[in-house]
Amino acid sequence: MDFDLRAHTLLLTVTGSRAYGIHRPDSDLDVKGVAVPPTRYFHGFAHKFEQADKPGHLAVFASLLPPEESAIVATSKLEGSVYEIRKFLGLAAACNPNILDVLFCRDDEVRLATPAGTRLRQNRRLFLSATAKRTYTGYAAAQLKRIKGHRKWLLDPPTHFPTRAEFGLPEHTLLPADQIAAVNAAVAKEIEGDPQGADDATWLAAARTFGLDDNLIYVMVQERGYA
Repeated sequence: MDFDLRAHTLLLTVTGSRAYGIHRPDSDLDVKGVAVPPTRYFHGFAHKFEQADKPGHLAVFASLLPPEESAIVATSKLEGSVYEIRKFLGLAAACNPNILDVLFCRDDEVRLATPAGTRLRQNRRLFLSATAKRTYTGYAAAQLKRIKGHRKWLLDPPTHFPTRAEFGLPEHTLLPADQIAAVNAAVAKEIEGDPQGADDATWLAAARTFGLDDNLIYVMVQERGYA
């Protein structure tokens, strides 16, 4: 990245546990935002920018933080992502919960807002659609399933570690570990979240955007159930 990220950022907000009010004193500080890179990034193939998510990139925003947050990043690292505007708008239109947090957070959680960034927040309801029902209820259902699974384990602990055969899987996985990791990393980037926490419909939709073979997707779904 060869441009001034802060100068090209339209909007930056605090997200995560500190935005939700469930943080601990030692919790990290997470931010998310949207930027418009220089015009050369919109033409040709020499320059590419989708998001900045390395602590070194985000450090340029440290001076925008109030004293309490500055003290936190002084002993840890500022974490989060600043998205290229086209990717940000695509995720917002898909009602991605992490992105909607940026648009719908409280005003006192905004750390940087240009006139264009303010306009995005003013028009945030234009991004809402029936898709939000699927993304939010799907995530909630996936988490509820995990809670029920943990509760069942606590109330009636299994007598043995589940076998692959019990999940209809061969004794040994047919997929190399690095291939599984690569698919999960790509899905995580697409849905902006933990792929293991996503419901099957969301995971499948994300996996199909990469043009994966149906047989590979089927095996991955089976492996997800066992994992």
